Amino acid sequence: MSLTLIRHASLGKKYQKRYIGWSDIDIDLNFWDQTKANEIKRLSFDSVYSSTLIRAINTLKELGFKEFILDDRLKEVAFKDTIEGKSFDEISKLDTFDSKFLNSMDSWHRFICKEEKSSFYSRVESFLNELPKDKEILICTHAGVISVVAELLGHKIDNIDYLEMVKWDI
Repeated sequence: MSLTLIRHASLGKKYQKRYIGWSDIDIDLNFWDQTKANEIKRLSFDSVYSSTLIRAINTLKELGFKEFILDDRLKEVAFKDTIEGKSFDEISKLDTFDSKFLNSMDSWHRFICKEEKSSFYSRVESFLNELPKDKEILICTHAGVISVVAELLGHKIDNIDYLEMVKWDI
């Protein structure tokens, strides 16, 4: 199987560099990167999957995909209500913030997410396990999901930009 993942297109400026989990915010075509889009459009896929959040769906539509499979398991991690939509600067000023949360990814996850890390990883792994093994697959999803997929496949991704693509043969 060849697995290509792309992060959805850019959100509006007021949403960038913020923790946007399950908020259903659309992409902003003013920030559309046609060079990256053309790179994706040149490829061919047997199956295309998408998160059920509008930013992923509309990214695929803008790329010209008319048929794709929606799957809730491809949604971004669910952030706590007190974290959702905030920047790191805003989070660091919360009364509940303690810099010790930055000592490990596990403690940071527990602080910002309402979804347990094990639950998040399990839903992503469940999705991967159900993919057909002999296909060229495209997945449009979110930075957190892409990082989890990378880790589950033995890779590491620190940061992935909007419309950026990663590919693995597995």
